[in-house]
Amino acid sequence: MASKMMRAFAVPALVLTTAAGLAWSFQPEPPRQREGGQPGGGQPGERGGGGGRGEGRVASVEGAMKSMGRPLKTLRAQITDASKKDENLQLINDMQRGAVTAKGAKLSDDVLKKGADAKAKAEMAKDYRRHMLALTKTLLEVETLLMDDKLEEAKAELEKAVKMRDEGHKKMGVDDE
Repeated sequence: MASKMMRAFAVPALVLTTAAGLAWSFQPEPPRQREGGQPGGGQPGERGGGGGRGEGRVASVEGAMKSMGRPLKTLRAQITDASKKDENLQLINDMQRGAVTAKGAKLSDDVLKKGADAKAKAEMAKDYRRHMLALTKTLLEVETLLMDDKLEEAKAELEKAVKMRDEGHKKMGVDDE
């Protein structure tokens, strides 16, 4: 009887031990301290680590905007081409990533200097972030329409995003390149 009881507990114990071991083995390594005293390297106030693409640097609004502009040109030209669905989904994803990065980036001093005082500058930053949130939502809608093969609607929604870009640039006094 004791033997049956041991077997009844042995199987669950073995399963739990195996699961715990697997879970432990897939844990990410903690960030290593590098120069500057920050995990992953870099200086205080910087984002990310030092190992991958774009890590270790504070993202600039300008860089994020450029990362949206490049795929936009291609996407506008081919958004209604059903044979390019997968490529178009990747392009809209790239634009969304740029929008999220831009949303979290600090406005440049050139833009903020247009604010009369700290309160006005804070309001500009808040308006900018809200604008980028709205743009991100629009880009998500473009993706949904592309996935549902509603290509003409996706094109119209993408043009709405372009109009949002133009209005945002005008409001912030930024020249389009």
